[in-house]
Parts: sequence; structure tokens; C-alpha cells
Amino acid sequence: SWIGGDKDGNPNVTHESLRRALLQYRQAILVKYLESLDVLQQHLTQSDQLCRMSPAFLRSLASGRRSFPALVESLDAKFPHQPYRQQLSIISHRLRQTLRAQAAEESGYVDAEEFQRDLRLIHRALLAHRSDLVAEQAVAKLILQVSLFGFVFAKLDVREHSQRHLDAFAELIHLHGLSEEDPRAMSEDARGELLNRLLAQPRYLDLTRGCSPQTGEVIRTLQVMADHLEQLDADAIDSYIISMTHQPSDVLIVLWLFQQADLFRRTTRGWFCRVNIVPLFERIEDLRRAHQIMEALYTHPAYRHYLKARGGGQQIQLGYSDSNKDGGFLTANWELYQAQRRLHA
Repeated sequence: SWIGGDKDGNPNVTHESLRRALLQYRQAILVKYLESLDVLQQHLTQSDQLCRMSPAFLRSLASGRRSFPALVESLDAKFPHQPYRQQLSIISHRLRQTLRAQAAEESGYVDAEEFQRDLRLIHRALLAHRSDLVAEQAVAKLILQVSLFGFVFAKLDVREHSQRHLDAFAELIHLHGLSEEDPRAMSEDARGELLNRLLAQPRYLDLTRGCSPQTGEVIRTLQVMADHLEQLDADAIDSYIISMTHQPSDVLIVLWLFQQADLFRRTTRGWFCRVNIVPLFERIEDLRRAHQIMEALYTHPAYRHYLKARGGGQQIQLGYSDSNKDGGFLTANWELYQAQRRLHA
């Protein structure tokens, strides 16, 4: 989805609306899972006096009872000899803790995979005593939903205009004395040399100190992204899209900003980047040069580290709307076709 993250040309989409959108997507799917767990509780009434439960499932239930002793008395009173309903109550409790939390905590689920493991234990236990119908319908359906949506619901794309990045970069360079010349007045080669130096020898800056509201908004957006991906869900944001990409420096500036926000960094295990950086080529001239811009990036040392961190994959977007406005319908469609061929090659 782009709803809540598309900042290009909409002043109402800010870092705060991005934060709200990420939380609302997450909360919506968690509430849906809780409703499904309530339905399951009404169906999984099998008694351990009539069914032989699998040892793995019983160990998991015993572990849950030890972890949440405050629940044990009510579980035994409400669901005597009904281990599935007891386990589902514990799962629901953990999911509610996950829903309330603004960061991962021990009493909730760390991630959707952990939640899915608990559901799979129930699924296998049901199959073991031939309760195939409920296992393959209600439980399998919920497992499929969790595998599809996780705790994210819809991965969010964030988009910002290349000029906003350049303005923020220029202001930060001036504030911290990293260059005597304004990057906006530099040639592409000179701006590239400055970025080469900054990316090769990272120096972390106090990004929001003394900056304008416009630059602060660019920085805070990246910080919201970093916080959510670090504390809540690493899969919540797929791509950071740079609209009106004209030259390699438009992408390298974002890579430097990512480095400053700790979205791109070197770790003991190698290079790490949380989000795809996606250039968006929109004007006719940019479509004609897109393959040259990407070739320059593919051979750039810092960008090669980024590509390695993202598994060697590169997303590219081509603008159908703006290229039509720029060149007309026929020209735009021909240039889009040619650009795709050149980029693929």
C-alpha cells in the first residue's frame, strides 16, 4: 500500500501520518486474528479424556501455563480438560499484549512466525487424533492468513521527491561544515565526489539540530521508519521511492541519509539495509537515460554494498502518468517500452 506513506506533493502526509498508518495496518490485522481465535475457541472443545494430545502440543501448553500463572486458575475453571481452548486463551492473551505494545516485549509475540508456530502445533495435534475437518478448515485458514499478512497486513511504500532530499542534504552539509559549496549549485560530478567521500568515511551527524522544518520532516520520516522496523516489525516497509530521479546523486543522497538514520550500515555480519531504495524515472529525458544512471549506481562502491545488503535485487519504477504529461501518450508509451528493454539489459 502507499496510503499513509506517499509524501510526494501531499503536505498532509507527514512523519506523524506515516507513524499512524504503520500502527493502524498492524492493529487492524491483529484485531482480525483475535476475532478468528475467538471463533476457534468455540470449535476446539475436544477433551483430553477422549483424545490423545500430541506430546509437543502438551509441552507447549505446559510452558504457556508456567509463563502466565495468573491465567491458570481461570483456565482450569472455564476449560477443564479442554487443552485446545486453554492454549487458545494463552495465545489470545499474548496477541493482545502484542497489540497494546509500542515495541516488542516478552509477554507478547516477537513476530508473526512465533505466532504461526503455536497455531501449527494445534494443527498437527488435531491431525494426530483425526480431527482433520477442523484442522484443515478453520485452523489451516488462520495459518494461511498469518503467512500472507504477518503482523503487517499491507507493506507500506514511502515516497518523497528528489528535490526535497537535495534541499535537506544541502542544508545538512552547510550546517555541519562538510563543504564550502552548496551541493545544489554543484555539477553532477562535483556532487558525486562529495557523496563518494561522505559514504566512504561515514560521520554521524546530529541531524535535527538547528535544521529547518522542511529538512526536519525528511529526517523524522526516516527516523520513524527506522524505529518501527527496529522495534515492531522489520517487514512493515518495502520500498522508499525517489520520485523525479534525474541522476545518480539523487539516489546516493538517499543512501547517505539512510546511513545517517541507521537504515543502512555495516555490521559484524556484513552490510545491512532495512528497505529497498527505488528510483522513479518519470520524464521522457529521464527514461532515455535511466539505464545509464543505473549503470553508474551498479558500479558505485557504496551502492554495491547496498545491493549486497538487499540480496542483489534492484527495484525500479517508471512513471506512466508524468511521462504522458511530458511527452504525450504515443511518445511516452514508446519511451517506456524502450526504457524497460534497456534497463533489463
